[in-house]
Amino acid sequence: MKRTYNQEHIVGILCVAVGAVVLVLTKSFPGGTDAASISGPAFFPNLLSIILIALGVYEILHGVFGNQEEFASFGQIWHGMKSKEFVNLLIIAALLVVYIATVEVVGFYTMSTVFLFIVLWRLNVKLLKNLICTAIFLAVIYFVFSRIFAVSLPSGILV
Repeated sequence: MKRTYNQEHIVGILCVAVGAVVLVLTKSFPGGTDAASISGPAFFPNLLSIILIALGVYEILHGVFGNQEEFASFGQIWHGMKSKEFVNLLIIAALLVVYIATVEVVGFYTMSTVFLFIVLWRLNVKLLKNLICTAIFLAVIYFVFSRIFAVSLPSGILV
């Protein structure tokens, strides 16, 4: 039985590779402030890398043991690019680029509020629920980073 690579293999290998590179790069980060050194600047990237590696391994296994589907045709890809979901993906990717470029100047909380509100709005979350989720998210981020990890987030020119 001949096996060929499919999308799951490629995505899984990329996830494992990116996660491994981040884990290697964060070894040079300084340690945290507590004895366990868990609250250092490498904590969050390492956590995300481990999750990414685990999901990559899952994706590889799914490619090996799952249904052997063929690659999508160009017509199927073109049809998928016209969908609302793909447009949302492009808008969110553009917003992420704008967020990264402006967070230092405008400030973390201001840009995070705008980013999260627009993303939830694009995903058709009702206004009241959007406002509540945005407020809760920012409160949790403030508590975790400012109070627990003692990390100062960019305040920007607006604060």
